[in-house]
Amino acid sequence: MAERDLTHGALAGHLRKMAVPAALGMVFTTLYNVVDTYYAGWISTEAQAGLSVSFSAFMMMMAVGIGLNMGAGALIGGALGEKNPDKARALSAGAIGAAALLALVLMIAGILWGDGLLHLMRVGDEVFATASSYLGVMFFGLPAFMVGFTANGVLTAQGDTDTNKQAQMVACLVNIGLNPLLMFGALGLPGLGFHGIAVSTILIQCGVAVWLVTRALKTTAMQDVTLSQFLPGFSLTVELIKQSAPASLNMMVMMAGGFLIQTHLQPFGTAAVAGYGIAFRVEQLILLPILAISFATMPMVAQNFGAKNYDRVRQSVTLAWSAALSLSLIGAVALALGGVAMTRIFTDDPAAIASGAAYLQLAALMMPAYSLMFIITSFFQGVRRPIWSSAVGIYRQIFALALFPALFVAYTDWGLTAVWAGLFAAVWSGFVFAFFLTFMISRQTIGGMKLDFAGVREATA
Repeated sequence: MAERDLTHGALAGHLRKMAVPAALGMVFTTLYNVVDTYYAGWISTEAQAGLSVSFSAFMMMMAVGIGLNMGAGALIGGALGEKNPDKARALSAGAIGAAALLALVLMIAGILWGDGLLHLMRVGDEVFATASSYLGVMFFGLPAFMVGFTANGVLTAQGDTDTNKQAQMVACLVNIGLNPLLMFGALGLPGLGFHGIAVSTILIQCGVAVWLVTRALKTTAMQDVTLSQFLPGFSLTVELIKQSAPASLNMMVMMAGGFLIQTHLQPFGTAAVAGYGIAFRVEQLILLPILAISFATMPMVAQNFGAKNYDRVRQSVTLAWSAALSLSLIGAVALALGGVAMTRIFTDDPAAIASGAAYLQLAALMMPAYSLMFIITSFFQGVRRPIWSSAVGIYRQIFALALFPALFVAYTDWGLTAVWAGLFAAVWSGFVFAFFLTFMISRQTIGGMKLDFAGVREATA
């Protein structure tokens, strides 16, 4: 187990040892979803569409679990930096307990009102029944997902991203064999058809949750934990909500932004929508290493903020920005030069290829803004000001995405390019907003922000 005291030691070493396993974990999570989509295609195109739609609906509810992961991680990291093991223990156990209770509430709500969520998403009649059926099974897996996410937050706060990487790797490999076994039946077991994919996911995520909780219980943050500490008190619950709710809101805002983009693309036909969908997946794969750096930055900031080592907080952000920006420039070149080739991997429709490639060429110019915003979000979370991440998200994903594409479409004759130009304006204006907020919040929390390359070199030596 790779617990780390991030208040001491080489910053570059800490970042590398956390970011690499985090990136690999994200890769295997992505491959897990690809496997599900592949096997759904064995049944029908409608099954694939139903899987895609129900996954989006499920993630709306999973946003609560993702928020707990990030919020608990920031608070636990701060407590560890303060050298307050009692507080770290109470936060760790309380967060896991809160995740289990919230998951039960959301599971019941999903079972009762899941169809209403699909109606809200305007799911078409041709896939509604399939999506509803799949989602009805998946809701039973919410406790496993949310407890697993939160246990991973406990581990990440202590610098351990390797345990989750191992869990996701095994989960992906097991899913390859378990999916067809449950779908078609074997060894006297009846086939479950499309539901086999959902049951496979629930069983695997239960195993992942048990593994992550077991490992978390062995860490410093949960040493000598008692059963009663898994029932969080009122003050601890309020603290968790204040830190976690903005992160959950960010996830929901991101999904709302995706719906807005789809709305802007609808007038340009299905090829434009399909091209963007393909390009978005390509873009996300390129962004995975940068996301991993931001994921590793949060515990570095949180522990050193808790320890009141503000110079080291600044050095952590400087190092993360430098690494993320370097990777974003490499990614930008790949997107700019290989956009057409990357899009052709997924489709042979010329119109969809043209649409996706056009977006990827513009996305190349957005990569630096994305990378720096990811680090800013981790900084806000680490210094316990997550509400400002929500402010940036609401501006960029709601206000700017509603405004700029509509303006470009209305006042230019650029056609589909006007939508891409609007996305470009939304992303870069969002970065400018986030950049100025960083300096405002840093003055309030750590005495100001400056890029400290000399300090990074000293802390890396």
